[in-house]
Amino acid sequence: MIYEELVRNPTAVVARTFDFVGLDFEARYVARVFGSSVGRRPAPDLDPKIVALCEGMMARLSRRDVTTSTAGTAITEGLGA
Repeated sequence: MIYEELVRNPTAVVARTFDFVGLDFEARYVARVFGSSVGRRPAPDLDPKIVALCEGMMARLSRRDVTTSTAGTAITEGLGA
């Protein structure tokens, strides 16, 4: 998920996130999310190591079969723990 996707389609993105973690979603959770800031400013420059860690985590989180222990391991491995 990227910021732009979240603000353009908050209901679908947040509902998918809640489903991923096994929680019930309610539309009121996204009632105050607006897409008016998308594209107003360029994205900040990030350290390539941070970008690589984020992309790796996003790839892991996008798979539906990720378990909590696998995700926890991925986070601690990504942080060098």
